[in-house]
Amino acid sequence: MPKSLRFLIFLLLLFDLCFAQSGKDLVERLKKKYLSIDDAVVKFEQSVRYNVTKFEQSFNGTFYFKKEE
Repeated sequence: MPKSLRFLIFLLLLFDLCFAQSGKDLVERLKKKYLSIDDAVVKFEQSVRYNVTKFEQSFNGTFYFKKEE
């Protein structure tokens, strides 16, 4: 499974997790959501500051997902 697909599934799982009543319900809802999505764009930004070294590192980017027809 490509990393981009795993990332999308993770995001969908994260949003649906709060509303799931059981694992089976969650999987079914995730399947329905995946089948209904044709494309998606996700922008992200993450900053990390290490306490010991005081080093700060930032990551940002845009994730594009386009389902093949």
